[in-house]
Amino acid sequence: MATHLSHPQRRPPLLRQAVKIRRRRVRDLQDPPPQATPERDLLYEEALYTILHRLGQPEPNHVKEASELLCYLQEAFQVQPEEHQQMLQRVRELEKPIFCLKATVKQAKGILGKDVSGFSDPYCLLGIEQKVGVPEGSPVSRRRQKAVVRHTIPEEETHRTQVKTQTLNPVWDETFILEFEDITNASFHLDMWDLDTVESVRHKLGELTDLHGLRRIFKEARKDKGQDDFLGNVMLRLQDLRCREDQWFPLEPCTETYPDRGQCHLQFQFIHKRRATVASRSQPSYTVHFHLLQQLVSHEVTQHQAGGTSWDASLSPQAVTILFLHATQKDLSDFHQSMAQWLAYSRLYQSLEFPSSCLLHPITSIEYQWIQGRLKAEQREELATSFTSLLAYGLSLIRKFRSVFPLSVSDSPSRLQSLLRVLVQMCKMKAFGELCPDSAPLPQLVSEALRMGTVEWFHLMQQHHQPMVQVDAEAGGWTWVGSVCPWNPAQTPLSFPGHLGGWQGLAEPGTGRYG
Repeated sequence: MATHLSHPQRRPPLLRQAVKIRRRRVRDLQDPPPQATPERDLLYEEALYTILHRLGQPEPNHVKEASELLCYLQEAFQVQPEEHQQMLQRVRELEKPIFCLKATVKQAKGILGKDVSGFSDPYCLLGIEQKVGVPEGSPVSRRRQKAVVRHTIPEEETHRTQVKTQTLNPVWDETFILEFEDITNASFHLDMWDLDTVESVRHKLGELTDLHGLRRIFKEARKDKGQDDFLGNVMLRLQDLRCREDQWFPLEPCTETYPDRGQCHLQFQFIHKRRATVASRSQPSYTVHFHLLQQLVSHEVTQHQAGGTSWDASLSPQAVTILFLHATQKDLSDFHQSMAQWLAYSRLYQSLEFPSSCLLHPITSIEYQWIQGRLKAEQREELATSFTSLLAYGLSLIRKFRSVFPLSVSDSPSRLQSLLRVLVQMCKMKAFGELCPDSAPLPQLVSEALRMGTVEWFHLMQQHHQPMVQVDAEAGGWTWVGSVCPWNPAQTPLSFPGHLGGWQGLAEPGTGRYG
């Protein structure tokens, strides 16, 4: 007597969600819905505004010409030439942002020792001088290299760091926001001083260590009490700086007496305050960046597919330049950039074809910088939804691995293993554990997906290959003639396919364990 398959058990909630996502993806690919015009227009306005108000020298691998970036945007957003010109003119008429230089004084090394002890008590004065420019290399320019902040910048526009006592290698790590109007006529000034505290001669003699210190005592005796000692300065034209700078600068002026005054580590970033676009005034910065990233990545993937090639997860120089400028001008932290990248890539992965490996970088970055308190409730919910959505979609692919990752295609095992690696990395994140505490263990979910997929596959095979039967006249019964095996997959435990190497192959190197 033939053995019949039992009916499939009711799917767990997450697997039912995966089925819905899978079916929706098929419909989306057949008839992709156009992006709402108002949303597209606001995002296009934001991107145009970013290009028109670009500051700083371009990065080595970035696109320099604004016209090339504007042409790319027009193509990425599928905007007609006439509409593009109208929107471009409208953006040009918007109020300019408040231009700012975000300056971080990190540290200094090898500065002069001005105290009797051989050390200094350094602090910095810094600000921006907005003045008619002087040709570089002129006598006036060279003389102004020795000018100090106190004499060139109004007191209300001058910023001061803390005093670091008795050191030649001070560490500040202090950040200041410096506003300016015209980058072509603006220059950054930083002066470093040694704080002079009024001390008794007896106390100074007690700190005396050598003859050089004795000369310092005589020198201080000749100057006014409480007069700080000049240690050096840094003067930079803003138009010579890149959009982001992070380097060591020598302290000037170098003289025959002090040929080496030491170095100062500074970080610079050109940012905008009070942008006039609707998106910037109505949405969080990372949300706007996420939508812009999603739009450009979708365009890049579509372009590759139209050309018959697969996207390798690398963006064009035009897209990289626009996204870099937008994140910099909006002063987005590395964490929020990674979060925007994750939200965009994880959503697009469910509707477009590109390697799952491109999801590893953003989730690794989120895990490295994860602090739950830095996210608002809405952001936590958005991130949690992205986790559960990708998990459900990934399980739907695993359930149908025979058709999604057919063995007839050579790279199917590596693509399936890459997907599993992403799911493993995501599910062991601190963020995932805190935002999705009720999720079942990933091995259990994958095993259930494989079991349900096998049941569905068996029913499909049964429908296409009905067993041939014939009547045994002598025995008066039925006999199996076809090749369908009387096996019930719903009651048979499943294990991982051997070519995946089990969970051991997906664990962190050297640990031999999952999560």
